[in-house]
Amino acid sequence: MTGLLLLTLSMRSTMGLSALRATARVPLAGRLAGVRMVAVAAGAKKAMKEAKPAGAVAEAKAPVPVPGKRSLFVVESPSKAKTLAQYLGDEYLVLATKGHVRVVPTVTGAVAPDDDYAMAFEVPPRQKENVAAIVRAAHDAGAVYLAMDPDREGEAIAWHLLREMENAGVRFAPSAAASLGADGACDVARELESAGRANTPKRPVKRKGSAAAGEGADAGVDVWRVSFNSVSREAVHDALAARRAVDLNLVAAQQARQALDYLVGFTLSPVLWRRMPAARSAGRVQSVALRLVAERETDIERFVPVPFWDVTAHLARSEQGKGGKARTGDAGFAARLCALDGVNLGKLSVRNEADAEAIREAALEASWRVESVRASRVRRVPKPPFNTASLQQEASARLRMSVTRAMQVAQQLYEGVPLTDGQQVGLITYMRTDAFNLSQAALGDIRASIGREYGKGALSLTMREHATKSKNAQEAHEAVRPVDMAMVPWATDLRSSLTAEQGKLYELIWRRTAASQMADAQYDSTTVLLYGRLRGSAPAAPAAFTG
Repeated sequence: MTGLLLLTLSMRSTMGLSALRATARVPLAGRLAGVRMVAVAAGAKKAMKEAKPAGAVAEAKAPVPVPGKRSLFVVESPSKAKTLAQYLGDEYLVLATKGHVRVVPTVTGAVAPDDDYAMAFEVPPRQKENVAAIVRAAHDAGAVYLAMDPDREGEAIAWHLLREMENAGVRFAPSAAASLGADGACDVARELESAGRANTPKRPVKRKGSAAAGEGADAGVDVWRVSFNSVSREAVHDALAARRAVDLNLVAAQQARQALDYLVGFTLSPVLWRRMPAARSAGRVQSVALRLVAERETDIERFVPVPFWDVTAHLARSEQGKGGKARTGDAGFAARLCALDGVNLGKLSVRNEADAEAIREAALEASWRVESVRASRVRRVPKPPFNTASLQQEASARLRMSVTRAMQVAQQLYEGVPLTDGQQVGLITYMRTDAFNLSQAALGDIRASIGREYGKGALSLTMREHATKSKNAQEAHEAVRPVDMAMVPWATDLRSSLTAEQGKLYELIWRRTAASQMADAQYDSTTVLLYGRLRGSAPAAPAAFTG
């Protein structure tokens, strides 16, 4: 390096943060105390963590079809039902609930805190015809499989559908007793007697024992809960083999949340409407969101701006040209002022424009030399697979998708998309999760795919196992990942089957999943320390730039 040519010198004014974040801790306006319901619901997190992950090899045997009768397989989404019907065949009738089966009516007294938080439920008008069709199918089914989404909402929908079948007189086999629960076994799910949905069904229901006299060998309909994290043939058949009862603890957890929504919303919404007539409601989620916005606004109002100035030099190696004139060689690099007159400078050291301008003028006239050059190798560990939050953030940053749109497209990829061969296939696992972990089978599939596509040298030396750092994480499901890593996003058949948004989001998920098991990224970093003496009217002062 024969010399340094100082090309340009720029300054940047920024407002420094000098106000400390100080937020008052406001006590909750009300709380549910001394209620067994909350204690029951608290056990749901442990139950979800201990549940057998979908996709694992089940020890139980696959169900045996009842001769002459089709099994009823119920899911939430019509699109998902269409995909699963291809996997299950003619022995199963696949129907969709199209959302919630029963809801808490928006009337006074639907939740009774004085009656151990008993709750009233009703089938919404738009769902009555659909629910009635599912109940009719259950009367003639050999078995009923409740395959709603693998979360608290899905568990509650399964339980509510069972209650509707019970109220309609569907005769259940003894296997249904654990899913329905004895009276008092699930406090939150106990229904108000005044709601028209008392614990006593409309017609006698056989829950345990063998068939009643005169009914022959018909012991009733078996009822099972099945759950899976991906809509694939293997995952569905594994879930059928690992069938279980409805988890009443998860039902309790979901309905505890419903009770909070109702009680908080009915208390706060009238207050909101008096101030903002156009507002819809104020509930559990809206109240917390409003508080976050209010706290941030308070921080903005308390913020005290502090001006400071950066001094940055843009440098390049110079070579001596004809006539003794310097000419620019390399593209150059930027260096920031880090020391002046032997004193290291911090972010807020240059506090006014006059000082910054004086340094700039002196630096332009100074001669500079390279004091030291330090080269190092920097490693960057790949990020874990997506959970719901990180997927939404990356989709917004990279694909310019809103949170709502990203989840809609992810739902389409999860439920299944039609391919060019006519088959409808689910491409990703369940997209509502707070976990980063993956099953051992998934990790093996990912590493095999990396070896095929990029070579074994691209693999990390050891299998990476990620875990969330949040203490409140439930980790009930795997991270969001492709169902089959062999379905690469750049394959012509797959790309032609997806919309532009679906293709972009699937590629984002595929690449993030693959990267999580790849070797660390390595970068060469070079730090150059430049030293010079600033000349001017004041005594010469040593200065240093680093870049």
